[in-house]
Amino acid sequence: MKEVMTLRIRVSSTVSAYPFYNYRYVRLLRELASRFRIRIFAASKLPSNFLRAHENFQVIYVFPFVLPRNIRYRIGPYISQIYSMAYQSDIILLFEKVTEPLLLFSRTPIILDMDDPDFKKLARSGAYKVLNSDKIRKIVIPSELAKKRLISLGVAREKLEVIPNGVDLKLFRPQPLPSEEIVLYYGTLTPNRAKLLLESIRIVCRARPTSNFLVIGEVPRPFIETLKSLRLLNRVKLTGFVPHDSLPSYLARARVCIFPQENSLGGRLPMKLLDYMASGRPIVATDVDESWPVKEAGSGIITPPDPSTFAEAILKLLEDEQLSLKLVQNGIKYVRNFSWEKIAAKYAKLIEEVFYG
Repeated sequence: MKEVMTLRIRVSSTVSAYPFYNYRYVRLLRELASRFRIRIFAASKLPSNFLRAHENFQVIYVFPFVLPRNIRYRIGPYISQIYSMAYQSDIILLFEKVTEPLLLFSRTPIILDMDDPDFKKLARSGAYKVLNSDKIRKIVIPSELAKKRLISLGVAREKLEVIPNGVDLKLFRPQPLPSEEIVLYYGTLTPNRAKLLLESIRIVCRARPTSNFLVIGEVPRPFIETLKSLRLLNRVKLTGFVPHDSLPSYLARARVCIFPQENSLGGRLPMKLLDYMASGRPIVATDVDESWPVKEAGSGIITPPDPSTFAEAILKLLEDEQLSLKLVQNGIKYVRNFSWEKIAAKYAKLIEEVFYG
């Protein structure tokens, strides 16, 4: 009887614009749509082909066109959340901030997913106080580290639920390490990553002429100009944005995968680390909070956020195949616990607990 009732639970979510660029959100919604009736309220569309032709959940656009970026992200959450209140739902699942109108006028229990909380902003603005609202029944965060940070800010412990990111183990599968010495990074190149990565590229390429780098994601112009000035642009392949489901073919070319980050950001779970491990790749990562899965798994070398030490670890893995294979096996074993099916099952259980009270 409960399984029948589960399929009738109506779950609404809102977003400034759809499709999401955050793969976690889309993948969770696709998995949950097999268990619940999912409806997404989007303020506007995005100029993107990321949306599949036929999603297994309903998307309702408030404005069926692309709003200007500044309007989209400033007032989009208000538009979509106000509009969503005209429809009946049993649970509201949010992947963006909770707006005042929703907290004031909605009677539907809210589950808030905070995949990448900005702890400094929460502490500075006092916005964490909103998280203790009775309307917000549960707050999902990606790690125990993030949970501790929110508790230290004053968020009620009983509200917090740790549900990490997942990985598609059918898509990201272990591949033999290639003979070609390619070092891969994928993701955003924020300042606290770009500087460390550039200097590491310079050191590794000078020390090992047979090595090359593959950088996947949008690259800022200064990064490219620096590579030119170092005369290393021919040693670094820049692909630009690559859809997440297309990454396995790139990871298959990598001998080593890296996570260069100078500062801790609070303990989120970078999806790239799970993808690296599932693909059977040894990792070099800096000693920051976000590297916790690599530490737990024993799937890589952890270094201080220093270019020389970071580059030295990359060179070691390029040279020592036995060590690389040991790290690979540790990662493959560890990542089995992070399949999207298992992650979605945890989320489904949480939704049912909130619904049934």
